[in-house]
Amino acid sequence: MLALSVLDVILMMDKFSQWLTFVSAKGYLQHLVDSLSADDERLMAILAGNVDNLKVLYLYESKLVSVQVPMLASARQK
Repeated sequence: MLALSVLDVILMMDKFSQWLTFVSAKGYLQHLVDSLSADDERLMAILAGNVDNLKVLYLYESKLVSVQVPMLASARQK
């Protein structure tokens, strides 16, 4: 989660979208988006009350923010 937080800060400070372009070109952003859908079953188990550990939920939240920040930054520059 710390790595995702650092990535968020870097992307927010990136005024010319150089980091966003790099993260996109290397496939890191796509991997992050794909991992969100892969977490679906574990998140459903949390909603059903079958899981005591909420780590999956916190990781999902971090990933979601990491995906949204570049999208917002990209939209702001257009």
